[in-house]
Amino acid sequence: MVEFIDYEKRLTCEDHIVLWYYFHIYVDPEKDYRSFRITEELINAYNAPSNQSRREEIFRITERMKKELDVWRARYHERIWEYEKPVIWADRKKTDYYLNQLETSHRFEVYIDYCFRQRGYDIGLYYGKQQQYSQGETKAGIEIKCDRKLRETGNVYIEYQERMTREGVWVDSGILKPDETKYFLIGTEEEFYILPREALYGLYTGVVLQGEYIPGAKKVREKTHGTSKGFIISSQIAGQINLTVEETIQRLTQERR
Repeated sequence: MVEFIDYEKRLTCEDHIVLWYYFHIYVDPEKDYRSFRITEELINAYNAPSNQSRREEIFRITERMKKELDVWRARYHERIWEYEKPVIWADRKKTDYYLNQLETSHRFEVYIDYCFRQRGYDIGLYYGKQQQYSQGETKAGIEIKCDRKLRETGNVYIEYQERMTREGVWVDSGILKPDETKYFLIGTEEEFYILPREALYGLYTGVVLQGEYIPGAKKVREKTHGTSKGFIISSQIAGQINLTVEETIQRLTQERR
């Protein structure tokens, strides 16, 4: 039985199962697994000493459904990016747009983690609140960004500032965020680029700071929600500075020595 869930660490398959049943039974029976969200509050409620009887009831239910859940567990591990969910922190109010973006980004991060693991390398996804805010997204120094517009536009979007709402204060993010990121992996499950930070910063200096004309690169601002500043580079430019997964692993291995 899962007695305690630590949301500062990566949630396991079993954590997802018991949290789903807790949510479905005691919070909202109308939502399905795909639409339910794992929040810091939900985990705290599950962990509460006063809810021991609820945890025991969930344990009895999962034991009765072992055969069905074993099938679900197998699917979880085969395509983990379709099942694993992010923990939504209780640190500030978040819009539905922000939460949808968070979930899309997390799915892509888990997929990339899976790709590297298939090649024998653990990029060390960070799951703790302070780790993500101060150190970046991965121990390997790779920041992973899902860009669904890549296939449509043929351009890669490079962010350097963001804000929570249209009226909010701009803060440095992306290539300007003061963390330990060395590589930006941007794209989708179907197509992505791994771009060294120093190469992107060189483009930022030219296009944004100095206003240079660089064919295939342009300063832009996200207009729909007004929460992101960045510049775009063409797939051609991205391809010139792109690293393969294998090349990235080779670099990371050398950097460790």
